[in-house]
Amino acid sequence: MEVTSPKFPKMDRRLLGTWKSDAKRTIGEWTWAKKPSAKSLKSFNSIFGRWQMIFGRTKVISRLSNGKWEYSRRYKVLGVDERSVVVVIYGKYQVKNPKKFPTLNRDRVKELSSKAVIHHIFFENECCWFLIGKGKNREFFRRLK
Repeated sequence: MEVTSPKFPKMDRRLLGTWKSDAKRTIGEWTWAKKPSAKSLKSFNSIFGRWQMIFGRTKVISRLSNGKWEYSRRYKVLGVDERSVVVVIYGKYQVKNPKKFPTLNRDRVKELSSKAVIHHIFFENECCWFLIGKGKNREFFRRLK
């Protein structure tokens, strides 16, 4: 049996396009270490379903679905298999409409802008997901047409 070395493509076509956070699926399988209050749960649940990721050939744009702000960074594919792709997102954040960018997020973007981030993205039909937080939960996205 011959062992071949893996190929590392410059991009993966499965990523290309617009992906929207799937709140129902993400919240539906969320696991809690400690059950939050009703008020905290309502606030927490409101953050899902609004985020969009638009993958081009070399850049990923993150946007809130209300369109008030978005930012982008470069990415590279590190590896692929039949179920998933691993990418590194790097480089300076490019913020569109910085004055509309929420102050809390503006500060967070400054903090993260010098750090590369690796994501292992899994595909299931027209959906994808990746681990978030401490890796105990997943956020799901569905492809927009």
